[in-house]
Formats: sequence, C-alpha cells, structure tokens
Amino acid sequence: MRVWSVHFVIDTTHAERLRRRWDDLNIPVPLKVVDCPDRRVARAAGEYVLRACGGRDDTMVDVLLPRRTYAPPFGRLLHDRTADKIAGVVSRIPHAAATIIPFDVRSRIRRRFPQMPEERLARGYERLVARMSAANPGQTRHQEVDDQW
Repeated sequence: MRVWSVHFVIDTTHAERLRRRWDDLNIPVPLKVVDCPDRRVARAAGEYVLRACGGRDDTMVDVLLPRRTYAPPFGRLLHDRTADKIAGVVSRIPHAAATIIPFDVRSRIRRRFPQMPEERLARGYERLVARMSAANPGQTRHQEVDDQW
C-alpha cells in the first residue's frame, strides 16, 4: 500500500508556502503538487485518480478530502463545496472511493494560540523560517517527490 498527499495548484504562492511547511514539519507522507491552471480542481482530481488506478483491477484508490468548516452564518458563503465536487467525480471512477472529513482548522489554532489570529501566526512562522534560512544559506529544505505512482 502506498500513501501520498496531493495538492492541486491554483495559487503558486500558496503552493510553495505549503511545500515549505510540509518539508519543515517533516511530514512522513510525500506531497505531490499538481498544476491546475484552469482552476477546475474536480476535473483535475478525477484525471489524477484515473491515472493512479491505471485501469488495473488490482488497484484501489481511496481519496480523503478535508473540508474546512466555518462558523455560522458565514459557513455557507465561505465554503465553495470543492470537496463535494471532487467526491462526485471520484465516486464515478471504477476502483475509486472518496470520503469527506470535516476539519475545523481555525478552532484548533485558536485553542492552541488564543491571542493570535491564524494569519498573524502564519506570517510569524514565515518570518522565523526566513531568518533560519538566512542563518544556514547552504541548507535545502525542499525535496522533490518522485513522480512514480
């Protein structure tokens, strides 16, 4: 069994920040970054799952989709249902399944850092990483993920 994470790139700045954080946190699951220039994430995810299945009967692809949750009344306005769209596409692919997992990121950050909003925390983290990188200029943090399935 192989496990990896996939991020579909709509915003290259955000994707690069995610890649750096992934490496910095030494997450043991490889991260694949897939360009999605037309912003049609559900279509890109479906194509990715089709390639991963490869038409083989002995291969099963399980897709776990995080859903960010927001407090009412803004939840419906801020959530564009991307996970639902991806799940709808993936569920029609033979030998593939999708599961949506609700995840309230903001409440977890606020519980841990009650006086610091999420964006201030992210900026502080980025500044710390930049200072550490400046102190060790020869050190590389980013590693490419092997493109093999």
